[in-house]
Amino acid sequence: MRSGPGTQYRVIATIPRGGRVEVINCSRGWCDLIWSGRRGYASARFLSRAVAPGTRGGVPPRVGGSFEIIIPFPGIQPPPRYRPAPPHRDWRHERPRRAECTERGLRRFLGERAARHTVARARERSRARSVRVVRPGDFITRDYRHDRLTIEVDRRHRIVDLRCY
Repeated sequence: MRSGPGTQYRVIATIPRGGRVEVINCSRGWCDLIWSGRRGYASARFLSRAVAPGTRGGVPPRVGGSFEIIIPFPGIQPPPRYRPAPPHRDWRHERPRRAECTERGLRRFLGERAARHTVARARERSRARSVRVVRPGDFITRDYRHDRLTIEVDRRHRIVDLRCY
């Protein structure tokens, strides 16, 4: 997040991937926004709108509402300091890593209200490390994570879809 609409302005905060921001206005590729009680600017290319439940494809950005930060390429951050390569391991004899999140048994949560205890039970059932609840019109990141459960809810906060991504 920068103090003004451009790279020449100083960085005032670093918004984490998936952080929700409130967009006030967008102009010339920069959005005036509020994150964690601080007001500043972020490039519009790092913002993404969630897909409303029951629809496919993107929704054109609108001013106002909730957005989430996306980071399109991991190489944007400075490279870490040099570290020696780990010792060679023979992967043929190790068990393949199991997926962290599974969608089996989650259909029973459809139609339930997305209260804290319901979301916690769904996360435990799916064995996901993290969970996010997406309301209609929310903006979310476009990255795929095998360890995250995404719960989509309707306007009445009832669960309409549960997926691992």
